[in-house]
Order: sequence, then structure tokens, then C-alpha cells
Amino acid sequence: MIRRALVLAAGLSRRIGKPKQLLRISGYPLIWYPLSVLHSLGVDEVCIVTRRGIADELKLISQSILGPGSTIIVLNDKPEKENGFSLLLGLTSCFLEEYSYVSMSDHIYSAYIPSKLMDRINTFPYVIAGDKFPRFIAVDEATKLTSNGFQGFSVGKNIQYWSHIDSGVHLVHPIKILRTIANTSLISRPVIKLNEITNNLAKTDKLGVAEFTSLPWTEVDTVSDIEEIEKGKRREVVIHVLEWLRR
Repeated sequence: MIRRALVLAAGLSRRIGKPKQLLRISGYPLIWYPLSVLHSLGVDEVCIVTRRGIADELKLISQSILGPGSTIIVLNDKPEKENGFSLLLGLTSCFLEEYSYVSMSDHIYSAYIPSKLMDRINTFPYVIAGDKFPRFIAVDEATKLTSNGFQGFSVGKNIQYWSHIDSGVHLVHPIKILRTIANTSLISRPVIKLNEITNNLAKTDKLGVAEFTSLPWTEVDTVSDIEEIEKGKRREVVIHVLEWLRR
């Protein structure tokens, strides 16, 4: 059982115009969904990398789910350096000794997706849950993978011939990953994208892919995404997750 999770929540939400982590979806803040799903799978400690102005509220939401003392807040004062920088901040501040989940804060996903990651534990230091046939996202904007369903070979937004889409739910062994990244030029870059880190891991045979097909998940990047979640076909994802959590 994975007891710990790192949640990346420092994004500036420029296309929406307000912190999307706090947007209400069916009455709950967006970040409530990944936190609640991971807690239902046994996670009882969370490290949230976020920015000033929303940190206190995110901590309150997290502790309302996991309980007092469950949440570490790591402040990212340079959110413009992107989510790869947030990942490095989280890895160097929390949970160095054991495998932990990594989750985007703006994704809503079935509990079956993080469970799939366990198929690759102790095989790769970093594992991505990859969807072969995503149904509830805009594929053009998604992070893509080339993989045989076991090992990842490349990661990026602009891969023309891809095999899987990154669901935004990962599994990481922090110490092993930090040792690998320390030997690259990534840390010195002014902007560090998460898919640059995972692509580098793929090139060094350290990236695993836990394959699944069409399990419900979605992400929120734009106002139209919110509308689709509230009234369109993406509503199915929210219904699925809420039904799971109410079991």
C-alpha cells in the first residue's frame, strides 16, 4: 500500500483566470477529487507543492479529508518555472525513502488508475499511468507517450505517433529519481517541464508505463473543460468518482 502522495498545485491557471485548484465541481473544490481518491486507496500523508495565496486553503481542504497533521505544504515562489520545478521541490522536501504517488491537482480520475501503478512498483523508479484510448480529454493538448505498455520510450506534447496518454497519475521513488536528474542539465534550466523530466528518464530506461484502457479520467485546463465536466460527456467521470467515494 502506498501511504504518501505528492500533489502538484502551483499552476497559475492563466486560461481560466482564477485558481483552478479551488474551482467547485459538483460542490467540491477540484483538488478535493484527487486527494479523496488517493485517501480511499490508503494515502494518509500528502505533500502539496503550491503558491502563496492559496496554500492555506489547500491545506484546510486536504486536512478535512486526511485529518490533522496529514499535510505538508511546500511553497513554490517561482510557479512560472512550471510543474517539473514543483516536482523537484516536492521530492527534495518530502518523502525521500519510499515510493509515493504523484498527482496533478487539476485531474479527476477513477481509483482504478492509481491502483494500476502498483503493477510496476520496484521495476522502475518512475511510473506513469498511461491510457491507450482516452475518452474524456482534449488529446491535442495532452502529454503523450510512446511505450510498449511496460516501458516508456519518449514523453512529450508533440509526439505524432503515440501509444498512450499520460493520465497525470504517477508513482515515484524520490531518491532514485533525484540521483538521475542530478546528472543532467535539467536542474539549471529557467523552466523545467515535468514531461522533460519524464522524457529524460525514458531515455535512460528508468520510466515505466502502467497501461490501462478507457478508465474514466479528465483534466481541467480551460473554461470549456469546466463546461464539459458540468454539463457534457465529461460529467461521467465526476459521477464515477463520486459513486466510488460514497461506497
